[in-house]
Amino acid sequence: MQATVSTGIAEVERLISEGQRLQQRLGELGEVLRQTALQLEQGTPAQSGVTAQLVEVSKLLEGWYTQAEQLLGRSPDELVLPKVMEALYGHKHQLELAQIRQQALDVLEDISALAYQGSEEFLPLSGLQFDALSLLRDIQTAPVPGETARALAAGKHPYNALLRLALEPSLSNEEWLALLQHLSQELGTELAVAAARRQLVLSGS
Repeated sequence: MQATVSTGIAEVERLISEGQRLQQRLGELGEVLRQTALQLEQGTPAQSGVTAQLVEVSKLLEGWYTQAEQLLGRSPDELVLPKVMEALYGHKHQLELAQIRQQALDVLEDISALAYQGSEEFLPLSGLQFDALSLLRDIQTAPVPGETARALAAGKHPYNALLRLALEPSLSNEEWLALLQHLSQELGTELAVAAARRQLVLSGS
């Protein structure tokens, strides 16, 4: 899903960029038409190529509108370039929110999949996973991602730090120590030490 959302955002951005170029072309063509009208009023022959430019821009607009309708999954309320652009910006915003939500959920699913490599149940991890499951449900049902979801998606939540310390093999000494100290403060010493000692692994890995 993450790849699908990212592809969707890239496609919307491409159409928005094309729409901006078309807006510029229409502005330039409008100026040409105004000059042509003045020339005709003064009895001066119109400059050649105006009709060809109109036909070209019309075809480009038609193709752009078709792509926008396909991407939006519906016909915009008004088939006017500014209105369609507005719809595309709104669609992009919704895709970005979906991306943030999915990125946050991916982190929480990894937290839920952590297993302790020890002979007894590790209560600090069990408690953390209970909290993560509750947070996962909140994010799934929230109308828009909140601050916690955005922090998870941006890699700035203590859960991100826990996964890094537990699973990344190539941390520098400075990164390792900084993460250990940070997690000791945020999630408790027991979890931080277990992650630092590679006692937390993803289930099935």
